[in-house]
Amino acid sequence: MAWRTSAGEEKTDPLVSIIIPTYNRCSLLVEAIASVESQTYRNWELIISDDGSTDDTLATIEKIAEPRIRVLSLPHTGHIGKVMNAGAQLSKGEWLAFHNSDDVWLPRKLELQFKTLQKEKKRWIYGGYELMDENKITIHRPTLKFIPYRGMMVKEIIQTKTAITICSILMEKKLFDEIGGFCEDPRLLYRGDFEFTLRLAMQAEAAVVREIVLRVREHAGRVTRSLSDGNERSALAYEIFINQKPGKELETLARKQLAYELSEASINRFAQGRIKLALKQLSRAFFLRDNFRHWLSAIKRGIYAIFKKRFIHSAKKRKT
Repeated sequence: MAWRTSAGEEKTDPLVSIIIPTYNRCSLLVEAIASVESQTYRNWELIISDDGSTDDTLATIEKIAEPRIRVLSLPHTGHIGKVMNAGAQLSKGEWLAFHNSDDVWLPRKLELQFKTLQKEKKRWIYGGYELMDENKITIHRPTLKFIPYRGMMVKEIIQTKTAITICSILMEKKLFDEIGGFCEDPRLLYRGDFEFTLRLAMQAEAAVVREIVLRVREHAGRVTRSLSDGNERSALAYEIFINQKPGKELETLARKQLAYELSEASINRFAQGRIKLALKQLSRAFFLRDNFRHWLSAIKRGIYAIFKKRFIHSAKKRKT
């Protein structure tokens, strides 16, 4: 497949470096690797960036007879951004793709994306995805609607009008270097993929494949399900983005979303009995001009969370 890049250069099946960060997910990782091996687009290398796994991950990978797989063994940090960057530094490809060790690519993922890039001459592309449970049965969620925006779409990402999962992205390695890779701020252990996507969308126009190219696995060990402070982590991603001075319009949009996340975060803190922190978050959300009705709703839900914990739960315990 010969095609021209955005810079006008003609390329024939360019090498794609696929990065899989992993930590103690041996059985799921095997499935993720198999989904890479099944790709109809064949010119790839796979870098497994292991964050100090203590299970059979390394021994299992060694048994896979695939010369295009390389393993980077790192000391455990728990910082996904650092693990991804380390894998990217080892890459040799002109293009980068990212994969989670608990998700599965569909066989034509790379093929469809390169065909679209060939037509549209963009520097990065993403695609559709669906959720599946631990038994690989598709999860249908009416609220999870994939809207295939293209072009300059940072505003849509800030306002969460579209959802882009990092594992559907294929991008130029040069573009990755231009935006500085993943953020390694020690506070941003999670949600770094969202902050990364914000910077990516601000730097270059996107192409999109409407078809489903990825299946995201919902399971007990999924990182996003284990977070009790997801709204606070999202708020931090917006703060880091704002601190990079993206321009007045984008900063205004990001502040509104930051305020929304802080109001939502306060509800969980009320439920935990951390009243001072909850009030601090609500105060910040107010001065950041969260929608007043939403802000009041957060207060009401927070008060109910306190009531529920102190009276309803206590009553159940006494009854027991």
